[in-house]
Amino acid sequence: MLKTLFLSENFETYDGSQLAPLRNYLKFGLSGSSCISWIGPCCVRPEFMVDGEDVRSESEIASDSMVHFIAELFHIDLIGAIAFQRLMAEIAREVIYSCGTNTGIFTSEQGRLILREGDDLFWEGRKLSISIATRSAGSCLVHFAVNVVRGGAPIPVSCLEELGVNPSSFAMNFLSRIEQEWDDMWFAYYKVRSF
Repeated sequence: MLKTLFLSENFETYDGSQLAPLRNYLKFGLSGSSCISWIGPCCVRPEFMVDGEDVRSESEIASDSMVHFIAELFHIDLIGAIAFQRLMAEIAREVIYSCGTNTGIFTSEQGRLILREGDDLFWEGRKLSISIATRSAGSCLVHFAVNVVRGGAPIPVSCLEELGVNPSSFAMNFLSRIEQEWDDMWFAYYKVRSF
């Protein structure tokens, strides 16, 4: 079972330190596999970057406001967490389509669809999300976030605001969907006879 929690008040700036084992349990009481969400700024500090590519290129990762998700997953390895990270991106895309009011995102014209490339989402060629998966000694951790506004990003980005998506509704719908997917996956695991 995946335990989820949406923090309805703007919680804190995501700086990378939140991607830590047992944080969802120690801070919010969510033991086992869990996913929390909140809306807040992003400014990843270099000492907390876990993506070697970002470290090597000295990337700046920042935004004035994002919907953040931090999942801690037990009983899977890093490649499983990476697959989960990509599932998060696909669910985010579906949730945006289901609650967006900007009808332009529903057309199939060239460049008018939300595209997923690996664990990243793009709208009209501009990055909509950020994500990273890593592991600790006892679990795997995933941070996935979607821009609420364009401000504060060091590169051209798209955002929920221009897609007509309420960030709180997006977060709560996303958590419901990811919880269902996780539980369904484990049911599929438990129901199969092994030889």
